Amino acid sequence: MISIIKSGNKAKVKKVKERSANAVDDAIERVKKIVMDVKKVGDEAVISYTKKFDNVSLTKNDIPVSRKEVKEAYKNVNPKIISSLKTAAANIAKYAECQLPSEWKKEINKGILVGQIVRPLDSAAGVKEIIVCCPKITKEILAACEIAGADKVFRVGGAQAIAAMAYGTESIPKVNKIVGPGNIYVTAAKKLVFGDVGIDFLAGPSEIMIIAEKANPEFIAADMLSQAEHDAMASSILVTPNVSLAKQVKQEIENQLKKLKTKKIAEKSLKNFGAIVIVKNMDEAFEFANDFAPEHLEIMAYDENVLSKVRNAGAVFLGEYSPEAAGDYCSGPNHVLPTQGVAKFRAGLCVMDFFKMPTFQRLTKKGLQGIKDSIVNIAELEGLDAHAKSVKKRFEND
Repeated sequence: MISIIKSGNKAKVKKVKERSANAVDDAIERVKKIVMDVKKVGDEAVISYTKKFDNVSLTKNDIPVSRKEVKEAYKNVNPKIISSLKTAAANIAKYAECQLPSEWKKEINKGILVGQIVRPLDSAAGVKEIIVCCPKITKEILAACEIAGADKVFRVGGAQAIAAMAYGTESIPKVNKIVGPGNIYVTAAKKLVFGDVGIDFLAGPSEIMIIAEKANPEFIAADMLSQAEHDAMASSILVTPNVSLAKQVKQEIENQLKKLKTKKIAEKSLKNFGAIVIVKNMDEAFEFANDFAPEHLEIMAYDENVLSKVRNAGAVFLGEYSPEAAGDYCSGPNHVLPTQGVAKFRAGLCVMDFFKMPTFQRLTKKGLQGIKDSIVNIAELEGLDAHAKSVKKRFEND
């Protein structure tokens, strides 16, 4: 069962943080052949690997899901599910609209106008053309695709789907960017194709960290279990200076676990990679969290000022009525999030991932003259004579 440890227990903390550090590299060796086969052979390789790994038999005609199938599936989904999906989609759209970047321009010196233009990617989720790959299609998945505005849906998943989208096959078009979570083989495939196609980031097993000094132990236990049930490699951690709360949460986890349908998975996850960490005070709790850089960070407090203490986290959930499950499904912010410390250098998937923002500049002769000597000096320092002369040439007849 989950253990209570002190923050100074470096061995336990290290085990939780590095639970799958080498897993992607190990998986890459198995995935290389899949990616190369799909790149060379196309649909035939996709069909073969889909049968091998997903036990789904396909023909070339089966790979694409027809518009008729999508619309028929939508009609047959429980209206409650349709309503729930639309609620999620509406909140996601509202949040995404707030994130939209804007174009700008500014004259930073006399005669030097600079700026930024904004252009969406041509082919990636959420932009001009939306491509969805999923190995085991259900009517509910198709309904979600319809509500999300997917243009094309394909019955493939895993590393073979990543390779197909990266390089294109007879049935599946090449895209500009691949985003979304997957198993360790999907992650390995994304790492292999990066450079030939854009990706969001490499994500590992899910994780949650909860910071609390005084809070409802039932809520904390429930949230830790909600993360632990993902898979045996998931990590659920409570960080608190309150020893009494720690003991209450530990007991509550044991109580709730007994009635959980996903008990076996959650139990294994909590035993191997869960922890209740005792710190000296709340300042140390935030230091611990920032060093860990968790995928999900729940802060059991309502004062927004505590957000100033958060430097590294994929997504933050503030207050006792902001469970991580809300972010999973309906509250609005994107829930494709960085794990295993990646939050130290980037946040989760967002609107910005689907845009390119080229810079532009327009210089007048007077503007160029104002920085002419600086350009020439630096160009000559680099030994790039033509660079220097391209500027000098413009003033030869002055």
